[in-house]
Amino acid sequence: MWLLVATSLPSVLVPLACRRAPAPVLNAAVAPVDDWGGLPGAMKSSKRAALNTQITNAQSTEVVLSLVADNLQMLNGVNVATAWHNVARLTKFKRAERDALLRDPRYLQLLDGTVERVSECNARAVADILWSCGTLGQLPPTLLKPLLTQVNECLEKGTFEPQHLGIMVWALSVLKCKPTKLLEQIEERALEQLDGFNTQNCANILQGFAKLNYPATKLYPTITNALSNSNLVDACKPVEVADLTFAVAMLGEQQPTEPPSLLKRLSGRARAKTDLASFSSRQLVTMVWAYAKLGLTPEPELLEEWVGTVRKAHEAKPLLAADVRNLERALQALGEESSWLHPAAPEEEAEEEESELDKIRKKIDAEANA
Repeated sequence: MWLLVATSLPSVLVPLACRRAPAPVLNAAVAPVDDWGGLPGAMKSSKRAALNTQITNAQSTEVVLSLVADNLQMLNGVNVATAWHNVARLTKFKRAERDALLRDPRYLQLLDGTVERVSECNARAVADILWSCGTLGQLPPTLLKPLLTQVNECLEKGTFEPQHLGIMVWALSVLKCKPTKLLEQIEERALEQLDGFNTQNCANILQGFAKLNYPATKLYPTITNALSNSNLVDACKPVEVADLTFAVAMLGEQQPTEPPSLLKRLSGRARAKTDLASFSSRQLVTMVWAYAKLGLTPEPELLEEWVGTVRKAHEAKPLLAADVRNLERALQALGEESSWLHPAAPEEEAEEEESELDKIRKKIDAEANA
């Protein structure tokens, strides 16, 4: 019923509250595996670096795929990762273009080239490819094993940075891919690097673990306690507030000995006197849902603000069906009115009005015949 359909630690984290994760665009070339340091290797490296710049600056998938097809034999791991990142970025909010991309024969060339070269990808390239697959909503079967093998390789070397760990867990959750052993390693690496985590990294990794139903028994309480006892929540964006709230609802329920003290801090960000106007309807639905999921009730004034804001938005533009279902169940669990989520259609309203007129006419006729 409650499945939701469909960012001593504080002293280290506080100075990093405003740190922004670098955009996952790969501009630097790495030396090819066959580079022995002489002129031929240097020339290849220079050409690959120039090609990487062209791929990065391409403003259409057509240009990216043409560059891939024309230079297939010269591509290295960084080049293919950059190509993946750019086509995913360019089609992120364009479903028709994304569908066309996945049918393009040159996309299959990129896929085959990635399978061949993924073993030479560095940590950043691996994270970029996973992010791209998550954004495209597809992890091709031929890429699954070699990509996860390289994830394991980089985890063992300890070369992933905090933003890479968060990105990978987010991508795996979107792709509904749950390699438990790798998730355990990611959790351990995250614990080792918590001094480098910002709020976005925290939201990505905890929300990803929550969606994968991975309990994160060590990382969850460590991060939530740190956020609860610092001012970091004040730096969270609305999307990070909603993602962290979702994680608290899912992971906090699995660990009842850890009360979700973070929930109150997060809720305070979505108040009329703070930042409520910046929250989307879906984010507020998540907030209401989280309280109901945990069997808790928000403060009456807070709940009134959330429901009032969502109701106004729903009247202007109806919520998605999944959000309607989740909010309706949550409101019913909280003992709140939810019929406004299903406004009568104009035809139904007309029928109801006509029915009332019929009743009046019948009453008049009955009195006249009496």
